[in-house]
Amino acid sequence: MTEPEPHAAAPRADAATSTSAAAATPPPAGSRWRPTRTRRRRDGGGVFFGIVILAVGLYFFLTETLEIRLPDMGELWPLFVIALGAWILVASMRPDET
Repeated sequence: MTEPEPHAAAPRADAATSTSAAAATPPPAGSRWRPTRTRRRRDGGGVFFGIVILAVGLYFFLTETLEIRLPDMGELWPLFVIALGAWILVASMRPDET
């Protein structure tokens, strides 16, 4: 008859395990601790392209619905490139919100 093999001892809680468990526990009730809020820099790309879409829609509304004569879109595309460059320059000059 063979004796059963001894099993490995149960893993003991060492400093690394107890630290992670302590970090997961919430602060005590009634404490004034609040999580810190981080400020994120808003990406202005969404605002810029919203303005572009608004301008293009306004252009087509004026020319097609109200029949107001405006220059063709083929003549206006450089203005979009100029506006994009100006937007990028202004955004790069703003200080970071950290």
